[in-house]
Amino acid sequence: LGLNGASEMNFGYERELLRMHATYVVITVLLGFHGHDIRIKVLNGRNGRPIVHECVNVWVGPAHGAAVVVPTDNDGIALIHLAAIGVDGSPGSRVSACNGMGAIDPIFTYSDTIRITSGYSMPCQAHPPDSPWLTFSVNKVLQSGDATANHCGKTEASPKAGELIFFVRPLHWWEALRN
Repeated sequence: LGLNGASEMNFGYERELLRMHATYVVITVLLGFHGHDIRIKVLNGRNGRPIVHECVNVWVGPAHGAAVVVPTDNDGIALIHLAAIGVDGSPGSRVSACNGMGAIDPIFTYSDTIRITSGYSMPCQAHPPDSPWLTFSVNKVLQSGDATANHCGKTEASPKAGELIFFVRPLHWWEALRN
């Protein structure tokens, strides 16, 4: 693809994200959904810039089964929604992002924990042994925000209520070869 082809593809991706988000807003207003949103903000731990088009693997509650893969937008944010306990969640609308596995506006049933991993980058915080993900308290994220440690650089960020800041770094070439 030339420069125009890449721009058109990027514009198509943004248009698809916007359309899916607008659909979610209409549905939630019509159904009277009163849940909570969590914004997973993915930042480069070396320079603090948002990581766009990253794929964040998300589990809310027990990490049984496959994760829901949520792509970040142009601000480096992967948005998820939490529904009341007893409300069935929705995997969200599938998009071409994340090798066709991306989900826009997924709805999870509320639980005490949220687990995340990165799809294309290396987390700047070591995860616990025997666990490929990082685990956070949903209540803490909703009330005051939370952030991963940043062992990749000196960049710091202050999360806001409802925001989970996830520091990552690009893979080195030899790490990319292993994947």
